[in-house]
Amino acid sequence: MIKNFERYHGLALSRLLHATGLEIGIRAITDSGNSSYVLNGRIGLYVKYSTKRLSPWQFSFNREHLKEVFLLKRQTKELAVVLVCGNDGIAALTFAEFELVLGQQFNEVGWIAVSRRKAHMYGIKGSAGELPYKVADNECPSKVLFFSHINQKQMNGN
Repeated sequence: MIKNFERYHGLALSRLLHATGLEIGIRAITDSGNSSYVLNGRIGLYVKYSTKRLSPWQFSFNREHLKEVFLLKRQTKELAVVLVCGNDGIAALTFAEFELVLGQQFNEVGWIAVSRRKAHMYGIKGSAGELPYKVADNECPSKVLFFSHINQKQMNGN
């Protein structure tokens, strides 16, 4: 039987691979949960999903989730949080955007809500604030692989 996390995480990873055309090394971090990955030994990827069919999609971050996110951030140069919104698409956040919507108090429970009207971009707000701009469904590869100015030579190990 296919587990939900396998289906939704597979979508996020597949989009990265197909959008970039680059060879990407992927390692799952299974110490604390099943949401963390390291790409090419230097980029952290934290994936959460909602099975809800329609907007808005709500993502809760309890203490264990936040501990996993911050452990991954300490282990990698860069980190992106990928929110898979049911069958609709993906809203990707850089770590700075993640901090903006959750605030600086990371020892408590937080939440992120993602909403979108049909054929529009995602609006993102959290327990501490709201992004002042919208996020496109196709931003995931660029935010995950290129938000820190990593060029293709570095991604290929050259």
